[in-house]
Amino acid sequence: MDKHLKILFVEDSPNDVEMIHREIRRAGIEFTAKIVQTREDFLDGLLNFNPDLILSDYTLPQFTSIEALEIIKQRKIVIPFINLTGAVAENFIIESIRAGADDYILKTSLNRLPAAILNIFENPNYVVRSTLFYDM
Repeated sequence: MDKHLKILFVEDSPNDVEMIHREIRRAGIEFTAKIVQTREDFLDGLLNFNPDLILSDYTLPQFTSIEALEIIKQRKIVIPFINLTGAVAENFIIESIRAGADDYILKTSLNRLPAAILNIFENPNYVVRSTLFYDM
């Protein structure tokens, strides 16, 4: 991938951030990251960091990925959004996709993350699901 990405991470675990960074870099994807944990920091990141991609833990103590998806949906912002979770729960997957996430990755299967990112940015036939929600 030729593009240098700006990735907004919604994550509260420094260990998880490091694992995710390592997996993305291992695939040769160049990026700059901003890490946020609260709604206020997320809003600031959208406005001032101008990300190309959002990677979000499903739930943090003060903020959830569903809330983050609601914010971008309400503001009619089209940014690819991948949910990350450590728990395997069918309702997580369903709720995540219904809310507008483009993909979900289990933290135990981070090796899938680079392919998901590349699908979004290199596949001309890939349609970001989030855009479907802005026409409603």
